[in-house]
Amino acid sequence: MAIVTINNLSSRMVLADDVKDRSGRCLLAAGAEVTPKNLRLLRTWGVSEVNVEGEGEGGEVSTDGDLSVEVLEKVAAQLRPLWRNVDLDSPMMKELFRLCVIRKAEHDHV
Repeated sequence: MAIVTINNLSSRMVLADDVKDRSGRCLLAAGAEVTPKNLRLLRTWGVSEVNVEGEGEGGEVSTDGDLSVEVLEKVAAQLRPLWRNVDLDSPMMKELFRLCVIRKAEHDHV
C-alpha cells in the first residue's frame, strides 16, 4: 500500500482504504478502482491523497511537488534502514519520515 496524491493517481489503481470526507462520510470504498469519474469526485470533495494497493510498503511517501513517485520510492528505500526502529504506523512518525524523504529527494535530485 502507498499514499498517493490525487495528481499522481492513474486509472486502474485500486483504493486500499475507504476515502472519507471531513465529516466521515464514505466517498469511495476500499477496493474501488480509480476512474476519471472517481478522480473528479475526489477533487470536488477536496481529497488530496489516498491509500492505494500495491505501490510499496511501510513508510509510504506522497508529495504535491515536482518529484516523481519513482524518485520518492527510491529515496524512501534508502532511508528505511535508518528508520527500522521507528513505528511508521504512528501518524507523527509517518509524517516525519515523509518530510525527510521529500527533503532528501529534493536535495539529491535538484
